[in-house]
Amino acid sequence: MNKKHKKINILHISSFKNTTPAKKYGGTERLVHNLCSKLPKKDFNVFLIRLKGSMGGNYKSFNIQEKFIAKKTDKLIKEINPDLIHLHSRNEELISLLTKTKIPVVVTLYNNIRRNSAWVKVIRSAPYNFFFTAISENLKNRANYFSKTKRVVVIRPSCDVSLYLKNKKRENGKYFLYLGVIARYKSVLDVVKIFSNLKEKLLLVGPCNDKDQVSYFKEIIKYTKDFDNIKYFGQTNNEREKIQILKNSKALILATGYNKKERNCHEAFGLVMLEANSLGIPVAGYDQGNISDYIRHGKNGLKFKNKKELINDIDIISRSSNEWVKPCLETAKKFNLKSIVLDYVKLYKKIILDNNS
Repeated sequence: MNKKHKKINILHISSFKNTTPAKKYGGTERLVHNLCSKLPKKDFNVFLIRLKGSMGGNYKSFNIQEKFIAKKTDKLIKEINPDLIHLHSRNEELISLLTKTKIPVVVTLYNNIRRNSAWVKVIRSAPYNFFFTAISENLKNRANYFSKTKRVVVIRPSCDVSLYLKNKKRENGKYFLYLGVIARYKSVLDVVKIFSNLKEKLLLVGPCNDKDQVSYFKEIIKYTKDFDNIKYFGQTNNEREKIQILKNSKALILATGYNKKERNCHEAFGLVMLEANSLGIPVAGYDQGNISDYIRHGKNGLKFKNKKELINDIDIISRSSNEWVKPCLETAKKFNLKSIVLDYVKLYKKIILDNNS
């Protein structure tokens, strides 16, 4: 085979919080699966290390337990001889291994970076072969604040927008919706307290994965028992169920960082905003982090800075109904999977070319 047409060996290492793709909650794992599935096979041999129990995907996968991740990765690097490694997880043992190799490593930052975040140390001490991508401009700016090299570029994520766009019409809204992990930094309880003084219905959907958040979760559940307009659904079982829940909503509400104790928490992207917009559903979001960048106020949603503004946003959305559908869909279409994959293909090839020159 002509060297110019030699395929690139790329090894992805997924997040180990959930299976890849995620069976229930797990935006990062869905993104990794979509990217690995759509990378052009004429250019890439795609390998993926993921959590034991994962299924599916038109790529070569290695399903392992997290405790063996460093040992297994070391072995696979020697077997596969990858031209580039793409890391989607923060595992200290694994990162230590990758800093010792000369192979280019792309690290994607998915989550908010606080001052005390373990990612700060990784970014500050990253060797020359580490390159970073961030899923939003806001996250890039926060990462670059701690970076000496400023080697952070933005490649925004995508859901399978086409899957959502097939659902041509949103339903008549029955409730406002919070969809995501139940945790203090998401300010879920603050939203619940606001709705306890309103007539509008609020549906809460998502898991409580952190044992440190159990007491917080229990306080939320108490409100669902005391107020008929506030309900907790649990977490969705699949994409189809999630789509139906979104379609039945008036709007999605995200308030990450609204709680006074969590002001240092910025929404890194909020993939569920894109999923909602893909169904014509607007977003009411706290004006901080990527929410500030993603929501075009009055177009695909409304932003708020305090309780009074959120209540006003709720009233506006309740009265405006289907006026939101077209601008929401127009926003969602900008995040199609094909263009996101192309951005990564360009980045991979540039890094490999520079590394070999």
